Amino acid sequence: MGQTQPAIRGVSHNTALSVTSISVNVPVGVVDGDVLIAVIAATSNNAINFSAVAGISWTRIGAQTNNTTGLTMTVFAHRYSSRPGIEPASYSFSTGASSNGAMAVSLVAYSAMAFDVKGPLATTNTASTTVPAPSQTNTSLGHDIVVACYASASASTFSGAPAGYFIEDQVNTTGLAVAIMDTQFDTTFPGGTGVINITSSVSAIGVGISAQWFPSSLTLDVVDNAGGAGLIAIVVDDM
Repeated sequence: MGQTQPAIRGVSHNTALSVTSISVNVPVGVVDGDVLIAVIAATSNNAINFSAVAGISWTRIGAQTNNTTGLTMTVFAHRYSSRPGIEPASYSFSTGASSNGAMAVSLVAYSAMAFDVKGPLATTNTASTTVPAPSQTNTSLGHDIVVACYASASASTFSGAPAGYFIEDQVNTTGLAVAIMDTQFDTTFPGGTGVINITSSVSAIGVGISAQWFPSSLTLDVVDNAGGAGLIAIVVDDM
């Protein structure tokens, strides 16, 4: 199968305080077939869900809650359609919580991306200025992008991307921050990536999700680990 290099099409983000739902605009410049990856965090200790829109579906890739702080992060993915009247101008996600809390969302649009999610890994995180995401094993295919997503229970600014990684988007508000970081196309990590750390400007509880994404046809197996504290790793296989 011929493969086209995945690329960033656009980004969008939003924050809100004392809410049970949050919306984020469709990034400027997205086209039919782009894959949108949304990272949503909340301080309400409740599951985060996509607010239903007729004809639109988002697939939950993974979720993690730290039961001590109530910090919850969920990663969703959606294949964008340019058919008239299908896509809204913005997407909404909600916690279903009975009380309000802070929410933050970062959305990155990728061209020529697809995913087949397998092999969940999980670990526990503690308050620190280092926020880890689990190691990804190199598939030796040489056509992958490693995407790592982070949330912190603080108004952190993230920095310190490891060599070969780029922070594509981040946003913070009172008591909450999220970020999306990835590697270049064809970046290789013989033997695996090792733990993928990012630096937070504030020491706080953090959670992370990592995955390998390949330029291939769309086949998705849902992986979820919303029940306990820690991190999720997701392995995505080429087809």
